[in-house]
Amino acid sequence: LQRSDVTGGQTGLPLVLTFNVVDTNNSCAVVSGARVDIWHCNVDGYYSGYTVNGHLGNQNHVGETFCRGIQMTDVNGEVEFTTIFPGWYPGRISHAHFQIFLNSVLQVTSQLTYPIAEKNQIYTTVAPYTTWGADPVAFSQDNVFADGYINQLATLTPNATTGGWDSFLEVGINGNGV
Repeated sequence: LQRSDVTGGQTGLPLVLTFNVVDTNNSCAVVSGARVDIWHCNVDGYYSGYTVNGHLGNQNHVGETFCRGIQMTDVNGEVEFTTIFPGWYPGRISHAHFQIFLNSVLQVTSQLTYPIAEKNQIYTTVAPYTTWGADPVAFSQDNVFADGYINQLATLTPNATTGGWDSFLEVGINGNGV
């Protein structure tokens, strides 16, 4: 799964997702060599690796690896994944999961989300997302983001080259690796 392009054959709006990892114990200095794992659902609300009930009913995606990947941060503390904009599924706000490891020690497991206006513009104007429409869940209704999301809110900027979006999230970790 160590790869930068995690689309895995899934169709959807191109998304370049960049993480910047910083050391909160060292004046937010960049952290090189940290492992970043990501995974998110496809346009129809399905995750690879599982049998789940999404917008199209129960589907088995065990053994598949779409929308999943692993990379190591560069000298600037960054990784960049090429993927598709994640869909949503009933009961959860649109999100992507991530974990960050340093020296093989898990530093953080979390999720990121997007500003409601921007993501719902995508869901209501861009096929195939329009099939399911706007994400109906508010931050306050989501069991992960209800207690606060400001540090998990990724940016969304149009990318004129791909016709998709660029997304950025800075994540602070304990740079000691313990």
